[in-house]
Amino acid sequence: MEERVIPGDFLALEEVYLPGYSTYEKEGKIYSKVLGKKQTNKDLRTVNVLGRYRRLLGVGDLVYAVVTRVRENLAFLSIASTLRQNTVINNKAGILLVKDLSNFYVDDLRNYLKIGDVVKARVKEVSAFSIKLETNRKDLGVVKGFCSRCRGEMERKGIALQCKICKNMEKRKVSFDYFD
Repeated sequence: MEERVIPGDFLALEEVYLPGYSTYEKEGKIYSKVLGKKQTNKDLRTVNVLGRYRRLLGVGDLVYAVVTRVRENLAFLSIASTLRQNTVINNKAGILLVKDLSNFYVDDLRNYLKIGDVVKARVKEVSAFSIKLETNRKDLGVVKGFCSRCRGEMERKGIALQCKICKNMEKRKVSFDYFD
């Protein structure tokens, strides 16, 4: 018999099953991410949720966000879209802490992000008030930058960005798939 589940329903213990499609693990327990039917595969030892409904943005999802404010130790971003289809962004307020920017030491976030930059990030944590993001992988970071002097588009020049209009050079935490 198939069991119907809603987001947040307990599905199984992680020591018995591995989390599968439309599930997440928290403190050794597996929960549903979507509304649907619970499906267990005893051969593969996985638990999945088969849903035809949209799922909420969750930990591990990749998103595109626009930087709206930058401080020394944190940046505020507005989440614009997700890379996974049928995902509902229930809260567009993203936060990126300085420790989650990169794997190397960063003293001031303002040296690596500017207002208006488009960032590809991974969801680290989801709460009622904000979504914590991280860009500490090579494929994450600024994918489209804008000059802090004239707001012109920036193009990649090695590890820095150069404005196409005023030729200003700026440092950013750039994704390897930067849009030129």
